[in-house]
Amino acid sequence: MILGIDHVDFVVNDLDAFEAFYGALGFEVVRRTEHEGAALELQHPGDNQPILELHPASQPDGATHPLGLRHLAFRVDDIHEAFEAFKAKGLTVEYEPMFYEQTGRWLAAFFDPDGRKVQLVGSHSSKANE
Repeated sequence: MILGIDHVDFVVNDLDAFEAFYGALGFEVVRRTEHEGAALELQHPGDNQPILELHPASQPDGATHPLGLRHLAFRVDDIHEAFEAFKAKGLTVEYEPMFYEQTGRWLAAFFDPDGRKVQLVGSHSSKANE
């Protein structure tokens, strides 16, 4: 059901500094978006490499997020099928599968035992329309 890690989301102090740091390690910018304040997505070249998604701690509305891991996202082949299977196992749902325009991906989320978000990223299935 889980195919691998899709992305790991971190909150950092300075997006530009982290872009330079990971750039020096060979990572390339995949995309920049303005979702949740701002986001920078980086990926190391090669097949099936996970994305590092970085968000700034300071938000435009003056709020701040704690530094560190925000969530871990797993790649699945069929997001609706995977979501229903994990929901049936009693995992606490944060949100059901939905399409995010800014990233062009289908996402769903659960909470881990400590209350952190664990996302699923996958394709939309025909079963969702049944």
